[in-house]
Amino acid sequence: MATNNIKCAFCKVNPSNHSFKEINNYSQNNSNARVFYSRPADAKLYKDTKSVIHHFECELLGIGDWEWIFDCEEMDIGHYTQFGLVRELCQLFALQGGLRRVKIINSGWLINLTVRCARLVWPKLPEIQIT
Repeated sequence: MATNNIKCAFCKVNPSNHSFKEINNYSQNNSNARVFYSRPADAKLYKDTKSVIHHFECELLGIGDWEWIFDCEEMDIGHYTQFGLVRELCQLFALQGGLRRVKIINSGWLINLTVRCARLVWPKLPEIQIT
């Protein structure tokens, strides 16, 4: 991806800083929803809550309904314990209002804890499918 197409200031410096990106304009479940994918193990700045929130804000600006494929492959305890980030993302998603579904793939046993924590701070979570 050319750096002039990158919206996030941190990713303009290094495109590997974050992993959340749009992969499809149309969902299989909802033709109006855009589909985003992330694999946190590929993101260099996954512990930097401020930069991650900035990245999501940039990517979601002007987006209506969307779905998220969250790939847990190669995540470790450092990824699973980013509870402050989970809280901040839940607040952002609640304000943005367009997240319709989350599909979690390649999950390990720790993902259940992460989802439970998210439900504590965001009781009206969208549909979550864990595989």
